[in-house]
Amino acid sequence: MSERIPELHEDQSLAELLRATGPRTMPPAAVEAEVRAAVEAEWQRVVAGRTEVRRRQTRSRLAGGLALVATVAGVALMVFRGPSDDPDAGPVLAGTLTRVTGPVAVAAAAGEAERPAAAGVPLTGQSRVTTGPEGRAVVSLPGGGSLRVDAGTRLVFASADRVVLDEGAVYFDSGAGGSQARPFVVTTPRGTVQHVGTQFLVRAARDAGPVSIAVREGRVLVEHDDARREAAAGDRVTLLADGSAQVGRIAPDAAEWQWIHAVTPPYALEGRPLDEFLAWAARETGRRLEFASAADREAAAAVRLSGSIDGFTPDDALAAVVPTTRFSYRLEDGRLAVAHQR
Repeated sequence: MSERIPELHEDQSLAELLRATGPRTMPPAAVEAEVRAAVEAEWQRVVAGRTEVRRRQTRSRLAGGLALVATVAGVALMVFRGPSDDPDAGPVLAGTLTRVTGPVAVAAAAGEAERPAAAGVPLTGQSRVTTGPEGRAVVSLPGGGSLRVDAGTRLVFASADRVVLDEGAVYFDSGAGGSQARPFVVTTPRGTVQHVGTQFLVRAARDAGPVSIAVREGRVLVEHDDARREAAAGDRVTLLADGSAQVGRIAPDAAEWQWIHAVTPPYALEGRPLDEFLAWAARETGRRLEFASAADREAAAAVRLSGSIDGFTPDDALAAVVPTTRFSYRLEDGRLAVAHQR
């Protein structure tokens, strides 16, 4: 028989080798600290590099998303700033179209082509708005309040608080309680009109003809040919080509106001109390809201409404909403008279 050589397993060989070498020599503490610091620095560099890559990828994805959002009604939008005295800070947000009916066109700035406009399009301090023979629009203003634009109107937003009306008509509403805090000025070929917490209408004739100012609520300041006058609710001031002015009266529910009802700013009906809705309808139509009694007013405040009146005129909204409650109303002598049916 041949001689057998004993087989050593790997773990046995390793154990014998370790016993033969003895305990390893530990490096000095300073050297160990230096090595640890170097390893940690390298680890931080690698992690920071990976984080920067992820950050750049995130920025790239966000930029792509913003570029997509920046198109409204086929028009590329810009980043708008608030009111500022710095002329180089970029375009000022002067308003947003919140309702458009019929043909309405907007040019982003002087010299640029007009494009068909839709609700949601922002206007800058350089935008030009033109409405066709059947076109009207509502512009929500950044300082509160709204501006309604009649058919056949051409105007330019000179800034966030000033429009230049070439021809046609605009109706300014500072909001219930005068929510428009900043001054708002309408400049015409014959003079300027500034609100003092009010509702007013300005109509400019073509070819620099007469300019008519009608005040429905509150007061306005009118400046023309170095003259300055104040007009109050119910006043009509007509500025003539020779620099003179004619002053008359106009009822808050006169026919001249009717066009604004066809382009009323959106009113969210859902969940609103009946008395608030009635106050809105009365103010929109230039009427006084009168309840048959204090108890009827309290009862109206307790009623919560539901549904939508989007696209309704105020009178149509009254006819649609009030019959769904236990109230009735009458329109007479400039009043919206409301009574509770028990």
